[in-house]
Amino acid sequence: MLRRGGIDARHTSVDGGESSGAVDVVVFVPSRGAAEPLDELRATSGGARLVGIFAGDEEAVLRKLISGGLDGAVFEADLEETLTSTVVAVCAGQLVIPRRLGLNPRKPALSSREKQILGMVVLGMSNSEIAARLVLAESTIKSHLRSSFRKLGVRSRHEATERILDPAGNLGTGILSISDA
Repeated sequence: MLRRGGIDARHTSVDGGESSGAVDVVVFVPSRGAAEPLDELRATSGGARLVGIFAGDEEAVLRKLISGGLDGAVFEADLEETLTSTVVAVCAGQLVIPRRLGLNPRKPALSSREKQILGMVVLGMSNSEIAARLVLAESTIKSHLRSSFRKLGVRSRHEATERILDPAGNLGTGILSISDA
């Protein structure tokens, strides 16, 4: 694919095969479900930029790898359309993340109520406990959580908590404040 796109590419095995010459970008498939440290891969490749190929259901692993210095990501289903342009952009110093992943370099625009409810989720409160504390219907809590999850790019309370508490996630602990109002 890369050669068809005009990129000088060679295949090298990770199990000890040596590459000849300098390498600008290493395209690799991480171990399924594992957020491997990228330092060793970058060191063995002479400081090359790193592009990972992922299955469509590995968002949590992908987030960890991006925090660990991954330069680009491509989903397996989109390889034909996106690999060449991803490698070119990464060579130009860009961070390339699939839009459908829901990762946004900017902080999500959460409402005060969404922040308040997420703070209570992080504290381990159930929807019914949150509803009772805020004097709201449980369905309203669920609605706010659905909206918050979409904005955060997560699918569960657990993923939301991980994203909020992740120092590399750039959200900060201010999201945890719960007002008495």
